[in-house]
Amino acid sequence: MPENKINQIPNIITGINLISGCIAISMAIQDNYEAASYLILLSAILDFLDGFLAKALNAVSSFGKIFDSIVDVVSFGVAPSVLMFKIMVMSLTFNDSTFNLETADFRENIFILSSFLLTLFAAIRLARFTSSDKESEYFRGLPTPASAILVAAISKIATYEISTLQHFIFDNTRLLIFIICVSVLMVVNLPMMKLKFKTAKVRENLIKYLFILGSVILLIVFQIAGLPLVVLLYIVLSIVNTLLKEPNF
Repeated sequence: MPENKINQIPNIITGINLISGCIAISMAIQDNYEAASYLILLSAILDFLDGFLAKALNAVSSFGKIFDSIVDVVSFGVAPSVLMFKIMVMSLTFNDSTFNLETADFRENIFILSSFLLTLFAAIRLARFTSSDKESEYFRGLPTPASAILVAAISKIATYEISTLQHFIFDNTRLLIFIICVSVLMVVNLPMMKLKFKTAKVRENLIKYLFILGSVILLIVFQIAGLPLVVLLYIVLSIVNTLLKEPNF
């Protein structure tokens, strides 16, 4: 660990990220889905901030990397899984008012327990990232904060009192497909762009600027309901960015 106290700031922020993730789990268990969603979003902001400060303060360390990955498993693996677990139960209840978690049949349990695939695949992704010593221009697979933000957004949208949105989201098969897709995206060997700027030149960062502009427009128009579209835009533009830089990809 770095001896300089200032260099401990990134690790302190990582610790706050962990606390935020734990409280998000508690809020989800208590059916406070809005608070849980916003706490996951807060964890994502803190995760960006601790990495940014670690490099800005030249405080990157093996301890910090391992600590960050452990925390990310909680904030972007366990917390989204618990939240998705609750969404699944809400979906089953929405479609069958007689549903009871204690007497759920095998098929219903499969739907519910599939929520924890998010934790499993987040842990696999983070273990792979931590064990790699290579610094790349890309992420490999969907970053865990992005997958967690997707779940938080789905949760927030699901609790809107708008019947059309609820009928769309509260479909057990649709939710299962969503979980599987997000889980696979976290570990697939697909380059995802990092939002780092070596220069401010538009020509060299056109795709990144397009992503930022598109994200702002989507969030202004759709508010939190635009977050899934922002993540989808990120995936699409990441693929475009890779194809433009590596035509043989």
